[in-house]
Amino acid sequence: MRLSSHQINQRGAQDMQRIAQEVARTQEQIASGRRIVRASDDPVGAAKIVTLRRELAARETFMANADVIENQLAEEENILSQVIEVVQRVQELVIQSGSGALTTSDRQFIAAEIDARRDELTELMNARGADGKFLFAGGKGDTRPFVVDGRDVRYEGDEAQRKLQVDTGLFVPFSDSGKSLFMNIPASEPTFQVGAHPHNEATDVAIHALRVVDSEALAQFAPEDLVIEFQPLGVGGEANYTVRRLSDNHPVGQENTPFTPGVPFEIEGMQLSIDGRPQSGDRFLVRTTQSVSILETVGNVAADLKRVDQTSTPEAFQAMIDRTIADLNSAQNGILQARSEIGARMNTVTATKDFHAEQNLATEALISTVRDLDYAEAVSRLSFQSFVLEAAQQSFVRISRLSLFNNL
Repeated sequence: MRLSSHQINQRGAQDMQRIAQEVARTQEQIASGRRIVRASDDPVGAAKIVTLRRELAARETFMANADVIENQLAEEENILSQVIEVVQRVQELVIQSGSGALTTSDRQFIAAEIDARRDELTELMNARGADGKFLFAGGKGDTRPFVVDGRDVRYEGDEAQRKLQVDTGLFVPFSDSGKSLFMNIPASEPTFQVGAHPHNEATDVAIHALRVVDSEALAQFAPEDLVIEFQPLGVGGEANYTVRRLSDNHPVGQENTPFTPGVPFEIEGMQLSIDGRPQSGDRFLVRTTQSVSILETVGNVAADLKRVDQTSTPEAFQAMIDRTIADLNSAQNGILQARSEIGARMNTVTATKDFHAEQNLATEALISTVRDLDYAEAVSRLSFQSFVLEAAQQSFVRISRLSLFNNL
């Protein structure tokens, strides 16, 4: 087999170029401190590093969500603690109002402070979190949850909970429904709620639940509900209404009764009023319930202190005091239960964050094992590659000088 000088030179140059590239790659690894500088250095190892980095990115997202949840729950817990302080102050005022040494004027002053505490409670229950959304609006974070119109309290939020993911398959709530926290408080005695039918023709009509005037009558009637239905206008355009039991549509006490806007009327121990001018066919629902809201309890006791005279109706006054204290105790117990649930969620978030931190350390160590360079091995390899390159260069110089003419 004959080899020309051109082939010998080309082969020698290719070998030196290959060895030089290996030296350059090793030098690049030493300079970067990484065994895998590019995917071609180790395709399997590079793919594994990509997978591990995705795991790290996912955990970073989980930990960021956990931070948000911790901040929101801490804010919610702080608001609930303030609510309890206000409720306790109202309890103190109610107990103080039962003293026989107080005059009617003294109780008026107490009622005024309770009204102010009710306003404070309203603001606390409409508090916003660090994200600017209402804490107790459920899933409707942009909607102001509690609307107070005189004695009426409406909840405009929903009963959902906003959640964030802190681990695979683990979602932790970071908001609560104000309805469950502040509205559905077990009452010591039956009470009632009112509302208008959504298909009423008159849009400027409002029904108001004023107070329970006969607890025994209401207790005997509960758990039945009522429907107030307006009939066609009578002679002279006078409106009239009929009250029926919801379960069997049977008239209850008031049938074809003339209606006067804004004038309170009583049904089965419940006092309520309707403002505006209802149209024929308009209906209103009165539901008896064993639940009461904190704002209703506080508002009712303030109104009762202005209305009920201890000297003339001592039994009714004491019953009002006892009922209010019991309802406020029930409200505090519900809030304390909610705070314990918040604490459990925070413990879950903290444990999950600690787990992610430990996993991140393990993943980083695994990435380092796959990616980082063994300096001792790399330096030894560079020394050997440099020696081979130098030998190849010297051999090439000598071989390139060989010629038949040197022997002539």
